[in-house]
Amino acid sequence: MDIRILKTKARLMEALSELTKNRSIEEISVAELCREAGVNRTTFYKYYSIPADVQRESFDRHMEEVVEEIRRTRPYGLYSTLLFCCRKYQENYLVTKQVFPGFQVNEDAIRSLYLNLEEPEVFGDPEKIYFIAGGTATIIQRWLTETPERTPEEVAGKLAGMIGAVLQTDEAFSGLPANRRRYDK
Repeated sequence: MDIRILKTKARLMEALSELTKNRSIEEISVAELCREAGVNRTTFYKYYSIPADVQRESFDRHMEEVVEEIRRTRPYGLYSTLLFCCRKYQENYLVTKQVFPGFQVNEDAIRSLYLNLEEPEVFGDPEKIYFIAGGTATIIQRWLTETPERTPEEVAGKLAGMIGAVLQTDEAFSGLPANRRRYDK
């Protein structure tokens, strides 16, 4: 991608971050965002439709970095990958929530995470990956917003147990202590 485009997008992301410190994204107009970023509205509309699109792209980039880090570190098994993912979401949630009040866990990023596992074939047909990614995103979202006192280990264990039940396999439990290998824990 052209360096000028990257710089323009970075300015828009920085401006949006600044503007959302005091207001919700829904309250920010394209004109205001462009003025803050020093970007022409015509240029904005080449890449985005609304300010929330800038927010979404910023978060997607962040998730791509997380997926890339997973590829580099290669945690073994589903539980280890889920634990890594939960820790990353927890580390970044407070900052993300301040910058993007409407934050949502991205299903596409979770699906990408699963497809980059050592053995993605454990999921079988593609519909299962969509089903599991949607459920994973929802559970992580609820954890972060409703029960943040739970540990990443608890959430990853619960997710691994649920996924194991859906897949009807113990594959999901790789790395999970034997006493935690039940769906209901």
